[in-house]
Amino acid sequence: MVLILDTRLEHSDTIRVNGMTSSQEHASAVQFGLDGATLYLALHGGGDATVLRVARVTGNVLGRQSLPEDSLTGLWPLRDGHTLVASGTTTLRFLPADLSNTGHRIAVCDEPITGVTAFGVRDRAYAVCGESTLVEIDRKLEIVVRSASLLPVDSSDGASCGAGGVATSRSGSIVYVLCRQTGMLLYIDRLTLTPFDSVDVGASGHDMVLVPGGRRAVITRPSANELVVVDLHDREVESRVHLEAPWSAAVGADGHHAYVTTRATQGPGLLLRVNLESSTVTGTTQALQGAFGITLWPSTASPRMRWN
Repeated sequence: MVLILDTRLEHSDTIRVNGMTSSQEHASAVQFGLDGATLYLALHGGGDATVLRVARVTGNVLGRQSLPEDSLTGLWPLRDGHTLVASGTTTLRFLPADLSNTGHRIAVCDEPITGVTAFGVRDRAYAVCGESTLVEIDRKLEIVVRSASLLPVDSSDGASCGAGGVATSRSGSIVYVLCRQTGMLLYIDRLTLTPFDSVDVGASGHDMVLVPGGRRAVITRPSANELVVVDLHDREVESRVHLEAPWSAAVGADGHHAYVTTRATQGPGLLLRVNLESSTVTGTTQALQGAFGITLWPSTASPRMRWN
């Protein structure tokens, strides 16, 4: 089931996906297609992972592709409108947007992928793996270009990054990596893949998303019960907003509001709207049972239509 809300968090629609083949299947990721009329769902449970393409209005399945991955952790439609990137445990798969075949699978790293951004410049994507590995991928050629360790030269103290979220600056010259273990947001030079600066945001960060325009980053810290807003240009924490167990975040195309899901220990969590200018919660509604993921449309890459 998928819940559709407007920007005021008022209920717009509830989609009951008609093509679920097993009661054990559940969604691990959800993403709007660039046309806003379709949704992509990553499912797992009871066998291979599956990607569905679903009509937003009717819930009818327009495309279905089973994949040999154990699970899928993320989906990203590329701005060309033709390609969907899906992340598995240690692999990325480049699927056709209509899910007509299983696409091209590439091995990214030996350790589990903990974060991906598919939107670097010059046809580049980036993934972070394991504790401290950053990998650069050529989206056009669909190959791994290079990788780099984010461990300090002297790592005798055992302090590893615990790499989590990854994103790129608007110009593409900087790759941002969220270190969950050390609590540092690293600034990585794209040309050398080496850190040159950092911001202390606090340990145990879970999700990171950049605000359109690239001025800010929003980071959830569920164990600390806070949402951290970072000024990326001034390289400092701008504000810390107290929220109960914030989990996933997305930022509207206007850049003024963050939409944040909370993870409840029992029962459904909440979906919150946070004003990034005033650092206040301006809307609250109940989410679905076990709902931790969120996707927005339009996004900074939307709308985009593809004609055959």
